[in-house]
Amino acid sequence: MSGTNARMRALLAALQADDRRSARHGGETPAAAFGKPAEAQPGAVINISVRPDEHARVLAAEKGEAVPCNLLHDTGLADWARATKRLVRIDRKPWRPPLRVPQDGSPDAVAEWYAQHYLPFRPSLLRQLPHLRGKVLAFEGRMSGAHAGALAAAVDAGRR
Repeated sequence: MSGTNARMRALLAALQADDRRSARHGGETPAAAFGKPAEAQPGAVINISVRPDEHARVLAAEKGEAVPCNLLHDTGLADWARATKRLVRIDRKPWRPPLRVPQDGSPDAVAEWYAQHYLPFRPSLLRQLPHLRGKVLAFEGRMSGAHAGALAAAVDAGRR
């Protein structure tokens, strides 16, 4: 029981410290401020932990490249993209390919078909490609990174 009491005292002390910080930050706790989008906080630094491979994609997105993000594995990148309003779901319409993995082929075969035989013949999607510059192209589930990579390559090819 004393261990529980010690944890409760530590939690209470942390909450009181957070209240003192809140007073210094205009009545808002840093934790509450963290959840807001970057635009709501002029000059705010977004402090989200990302793995090294995710960090490389953050830098690429900041340079204007479209980068793939598996929502099930790249959680730090996804959190950063949400905070900066750069997240675009490509596993939903209109970006989702009409073919399915594995029913219609391997992930690479479906992505190749999408890039060569579907996307070039969809003017409505081609007009939207410039809006994907600097965005994080997010997917989950059976959707493959190959599809996201093909779409990112099409976005970046139009940028050059």
